[in-house]
Parts: sequence; structure tokens; C-alpha cells
Amino acid sequence: MLKKNIFTLLAMITGGILLSSCGNDKNSTGWEFMPDMYRGPALEAYQPNSFFSDSLASRKPVAGTIARGFMSYEKFDNTTEGYELAKANMKAPASIVMNEMELEEAAKLYGIFCGHCHGTKGDGQGILMTREKFLGVPSYAERELTEGSIFHVITYGKGNMGSHAAQLSPEERWKVGHHVLKLRRELTGEVEEAQAEEVVEETSETENQTYYRIPSPDEMFGFIKESGLAFNGELLNDIANSDSYTDPKMQALNFGVYSADLAYTAAYKEFNETNY
Repeated sequence: MLKKNIFTLLAMITGGILLSSCGNDKNSTGWEFMPDMYRGPALEAYQPNSFFSDSLASRKPVAGTIARGFMSYEKFDNTTEGYELAKANMKAPASIVMNEMELEEAAKLYGIFCGHCHGTKGDGQGILMTREKFLGVPSYAERELTEGSIFHVITYGKGNMGSHAAQLSPEERWKVGHHVLKLRRELTGEVEEAQAEEVVEETSETENQTYYRIPSPDEMFGFIKESGLAFNGELLNDIANSDSYTDPKMQALNFGVYSADLAYTAAYKEFNETNY
């Protein structure tokens, strides 16, 4: 009887503990016996927090923090000096590989964000220019551009052009810059000059090449005989080896070998050496 009462008492105590651990506070985890460091307090974004001196739960990023997928512009800030530094030193990351698909994407991005002012050819004759909504957009041929200067202008803007950092990711800015340089080369004729140089170089190489006709087996063995070398029957491929050539590739190869043997014996008129 006593044992039964003890079990009943323990069940009541356990039930009471379980019930008391529940509550209406959604931010409360109830009773915790060994919280240690495995539980982080759940704080609302703008909830006061006595842990910090300013009592703000929302914290600012640490100074110098760079978001994943972005890059630091500390050395190339939005100043004339920053622009010149970017123009001289800023290079596209090695991860930017301009294959055929990337080139198509670069042209598409340029058409969406740049072509209406700068023109599809980069000559400054976009639709907003021709309709006189904007004036003074220069041709790329009139500017000394580098991939760093283009990236800086897209990021911060320059003159009447605003920043496009919110519209284009850093990777997309590099791609657009690559397309801008391509248009500039086309406007200045650098592409045609490069192609002309390639044609001249190929022509020069062709002119300097000397072509020789490969001698036939009869001619080759005739040369060997005239050089004074004696006939050597051991060089001939034994006809007994013909059973070893079973697949078409080996049979075709061996046909050439036997044809060469016939030409060799014919050149020396050693017909008795052949068993074909």
C-alpha cells in the first residue's frame, strides 16, 4: 500500500512539473535544467535588449563587413581619385570567363541598361539621345576606357549617369564592361586591324612554307636500291602472319604492309622471295 502511494505521489509531482513548464509566453522556453550554451535567446528585431549598452537588439554589421558575393570598393571610392585608381589598377577577377554564352548575356545586359543612351553600337546615339531626352552622351571611341574605369562608373555613376549597382551584380558589371570594350574596338577599327594582321601573318606563313610530295612505295624503294643498299628478305612480313589479323582495322593496316613488301621485292626484282 505504501509502495503504491509513493508511485502515485511521484506521478502527481511529475505531472505538476510538466504542467507548470507550459505557459502563454511564446518567447519562453519553459524550465531549463542545463541550458549551458546550446540555447540562443530569441530576440525580436527591434526589441529592447539590456545586454548591450544602447539597449538595441538589432546590431549594425562590424566595420569592414562585405556581403557574400560582393567586393570591397575601399580603394576605389566614389571620388575622382578613386576613379583614376580603378581605371589604372582594377581588373576583372579570374573567375569571369567570357565564353559564347557569357558574351551573349553581356550583350543582352548592355541592351537593357545601356543601349537606350549609349546606343547599340556604343556611338552615343541611343534612342534617348536621338529624341533629345539627353544630350552630350559621348561615343566610346572618344573615351579612354579600361575595364576598371567602366566598372567604377557602373558602380557609382558619373556625370548625368547614375549608379547601376542596384540593377547589376558585380559579375554582371564586369560582363557589361567587356561588351563596352568590344564595341569600342569596333568603333576605333581595332578589330579590323587585328583581323588584317592575322590575314597578313597567315599569308606570310603560307608563303614561307615548302611543300614536298610524299614518294610512292615504288619510288621510295627505287631510291633505296640506287643508294647501294642490298636486298634483305628478312624485312618482309611472313605470310603466315596473315592469320593474326582478324579485325578490319588490322587487316587494312596489314594490306599496306604487304603492298610495301611487293614494291620492295619488285624494286630489286627478287620475286622468288614473295609467297603471296
